[in-house]
Amino acid sequence: MQSKYHQLTAMLKEMGFKPISTSVSENNPVECLKISFNPESRDEKLELIFTLFSPQEVSILLQDQIEFSLLNIICFLPLTFNNQSIEEAKFLANRLNAIALLPGFCIDENDQKAFYRYSLSLTPDVNRDLLKATINLIMSMIDIYGDPFIQIADGKLFDDFINEALTDYLADLNKLTLGRNQ
Repeated sequence: MQSKYHQLTAMLKEMGFKPISTSVSENNPVECLKISFNPESRDEKLELIFTLFSPQEVSILLQDQIEFSLLNIICFLPLTFNNQSIEEAKFLANRLNAIALLPGFCIDENDQKAFYRYSLSLTPDVNRDLLKATINLIMSMIDIYGDPFIQIADGKLFDDFINEALTDYLADLNKLTLGRNQ
């Protein structure tokens, strides 16, 4: 029997990834695919985990007849918050999700971890270019916005980010103003 991940595996290989299939185990309740990627901003590799739910599984979850599959993509950020920094992390996640093209930053309050999760529906005639663009955008967002979570886990406050951005903006504005007066 062909795995429900066959088409997704082929697509990920076309993108240059080496997907690894994981089967159901005590530590892994569902079959999934994993790919590693190296964000430009850090040395360690991160994993995107793909879980695919068939139309039958989605129908059971939604208690309605559904004609599409659901692809869940998740990435756990390698950090842990303390009791003080978790409130800052939740605030940051809310703000980032408000402006993100694909919102999906989450904070697990029990484990005090940050992760990114995005789900999309897949029809049998899935647009491969759209799926590739989505995966690339997710990796870029984790690369760009993962660092502030790491800094918050290290004790930085959300207000510090705002003050730094304001200082940079005022410095740029000052340069523009001085350039006009000369």
